[in-house]
Amino acid sequence: MSEGARYHVRALDRSLAILRTLNRHNGLQATELSRLVDLPRPTVLRLLNTLSGAGYVMRSESDGRYRATRRLRDLSCGYEEETWLRSVVKPFLAELEAELIWPLAVIRLHDRALIIEALTDHGSQMLERRDCAGTEVAPLVSTAGYLHMAFLPQGQARRYIDHVLATDTATMERLGMSAQDVIDKVAETQRHGYAHLHLDTHSAMAVPVWCHGAISCALIMRMHGTLDARQQIMARYADQLRDAAEVLAGRIIQTGAMIYDTPTDRMALS
Repeated sequence: MSEGARYHVRALDRSLAILRTLNRHNGLQATELSRLVDLPRPTVLRLLNTLSGAGYVMRSESDGRYRATRRLRDLSCGYEEETWLRSVVKPFLAELEAELIWPLAVIRLHDRALIIEALTDHGSQMLERRDCAGTEVAPLVSTAGYLHMAFLPQGQARRYIDHVLATDTATMERLGMSAQDVIDKVAETQRHGYAHLHLDTHSAMAVPVWCHGAISCALIMRMHGTLDARQQIMARYADQLRDAAEVLAGRIIQTGAMIYDTPTDRMALS
């Protein structure tokens, strides 16, 4: 047995999985949580009781759902976000959500991982499932994935597409997609200049944020309701989201934040 395995604490792994899952949802029953973290319900209940005693989880008397508490923020107080994110993107998203209402996010490509840099989920009443900053998202279920596959420089785009097709076969199988379907979706994104997806729970559209001729990140808006309602919302807000992406690009460039070179420079080395 390796030294790492000897000192591995499985209960801590499970507790962190529970906290991550609760933080993404607006309340869960123990049975729902058990399914999402793939643990027996009695185990989940024991861990919830421990986390509740520590003040990180609370159970609502009205609906019996467990929710993460504000104390969870204590765990992030030692984390320093990048200056551009703290000073530009977060206040920009807050301003934009006040105008557009629907929840927003900024996602960018780190090496070959799509990372949520900032979002307005936790202040929004529009979502049942809430994501977290710092979370990696799967390219084939994210508009940001198709946006980067479409608008990275040609050589890097081809390598990124090949990487996604080779490593995300499980998602393709679950969605019933072929490699050609993915390529067709990328081509559609190139034609339209933005990406959109309609999933069972919600829809999303993403526009590129261009800095000095390169895609720096994706600006995303999500909406729910019937499919017809979601399509109408996309049509209504598409131009505003594009205009907002231009404003965000200007603010990023103005502050000297060099995030626009991250995807291309790093992928060129991989």
